[in-house]
Amino acid sequence: TILPGLLVLQILKLSRIGPVERFILSIGVSISFLMFFGLLYNNLSLGFGYKSPLSTIPLLLMFNVIMIVFILVSYFVNKDSSFSMPIFISTSEKAFLILPILFPALSIFGTYYMNITDNNTILVLLLVMISVYVAFICFHNSEFPKRLYPVIILLIGISLTQMLALRSNHIIGADRHSEYYLFQTTLNNLYWSNFEHSTLDTCLSISLLPTIYQSFLNVSPELLFKTLIPLLFSISPLAIYILSKKYVDELYAFLASFLFMSQLMFVSSPGGRTN
Repeated sequence: TILPGLLVLQILKLSRIGPVERFILSIGVSISFLMFFGLLYNNLSLGFGYKSPLSTIPLLLMFNVIMIVFILVSYFVNKDSSFSMPIFISTSEKAFLILPILFPALSIFGTYYMNITDNNTILVLLLVMISVYVAFICFHNSEFPKRLYPVIILLIGISLTQMLALRSNHIIGADRHSEYYLFQTTLNNLYWSNFEHSTLDTCLSISLLPTIYQSFLNVSPELLFKTLIPLLFSISPLAIYILSKKYVDELYAFLASFLFMSQLMFVSSPGGRTN
């Protein structure tokens, strides 16, 4: 999810950009790499007569080989540069994360509790806590560390997207059942093709991408399909923050990303189309 894109950025000598920009670009490039390299490998394998290119062993072998190539190229391109891991969060700043670090846990536990009891008290409490914490940031913006804005945005984004993704023990949503069927078809056949000859078939993010993750992780396919896309989508508010920061103050950029996360389309993204 991160390493392929990070290596591509190193090869392109884009490592001097900010850590948040690097994080977003690494994930975006990595997801694109997984889909397009996976598609290329899938089609080449089928062309040479190999009928299960998306099985674990050959897929793992091919990705390991390409990662080694990326690492070697990155080393020779950046031979004279040094790498350091900066301390992003200081000890004094960690106090501001005591409450938001609980948001994802409350989202997961609250959704599980609602599934078995039909009681949404914990989730309502979570939404109130998020709103109160954002108000706290606004009223104390002069003392609040601006470096923590991306962390807060990411924690809130994960919490909101997982509320609907984990709402049921099974797939929910208008189009998700058709999409899950295409994912299952690709997973069962261990190769990607235009099985149904529909527009959804051409959407690699609902068939090829989760199949690659499933081959690596070997978890419940239904759980993977419910949580993967929402987790990846929870990164999008960071892009809103980065873009907004170019035109307005960091606090207003933070509020712009929060406004984006407050929209129904963002909260209901796990139940809608993923393409």
